[in-house]
Amino acid sequence: MSIEVMNAVWKSSQSTGRTKLVLLAIADHQGEQGAWPSLGTLAKMAGASERSVQRDIEELEKLGELQVTRYGSPTKGRNKTNLYFVTLDDVTNSRIVSDDVTNRADDMTKSADDVTPVVVQTLNRNINKNVETELPSDWYPSEKLLDMFKTKWPSLNAERETENFRLWYLEKGTRHKNWDMTFQRWMNQNQQKAEDRNQPKQKGGSFWDTIQ
Repeated sequence: MSIEVMNAVWKSSQSTGRTKLVLLAIADHQGEQGAWPSLGTLAKMAGASERSVQRDIEELEKLGELQVTRYGSPTKGRNKTNLYFVTLDDVTNSRIVSDDVTNRADDMTKSADDVTPVVVQTLNRNINKNVETELPSDWYPSEKLLDMFKTKWPSLNAERETENFRLWYLEKGTRHKNWDMTFQRWMNQNQQKAEDRNQPKQKGGSFWDTIQ
């Protein structure tokens, strides 16, 4: 269904620029139950900050092209994301979210024990390949990166290094194209520093020792 919704956005949406990218990102996730990507995911796909994405979502609501149920995602757990529906006329079975959406979402939650939040999909690969973004608030190392602590970074603690990395870049607001690669460079540098610290110091001898 997401392809149909994305086509409707391209064809009928009155939004422009980054706002349209945000709507396309939501459409890329939309299925029969709606879409519930996190703000961090939308920010990464649109190449913008989460605050900017929030403003774009409000603009789309004003245009009547997006219905939003705050914290209405049909997922289990306390950290629920918003539930979105693209409401363009060209979307088959497009619906205006009514007051009973929350109740229906709660019913779906009971039978959705295995449902996990939707991961980042392919829109950003096509549109934002070379866009630099701030570190998404929900970014964490992948399993592949965590495995590298055993092979490439054995001297370092994964949990501590991840926390330091996130705190540093979330505070600085530095922008990069590929945060996984940035994390690898960070870890390579820290591993080298750890190895240098562990090198035994050479003991200095007397002047006469050096010329014998």
